[in-house]
Amino acid sequence: MGILTGKYSSVDDVPAGSRAAGDDAKMMQRYFTQDVLDAVGEAKGVADEAASPASWRSRGACARSSCPR
Repeated sequence: MGILTGKYSSVDDVPAGSRAAGDDAKMMQRYFTQDVLDAVGEAKGVADEAASPASWRSRGACARSSCPR
């Protein structure tokens, strides 16, 4: 969805052409909240300090959970 990669930093500043700006926005509504985006931003900061991109961390979390494959 882009949320875990840090693509979005604010619910008010959505890039044109992104899923959150188009017809797919409805599928994202459960997680597309400012609280979630803020938490991802904090996690990204920790990952950056550890030189571990947030997208890799999200893939690892997905591999350990029941994310769709």
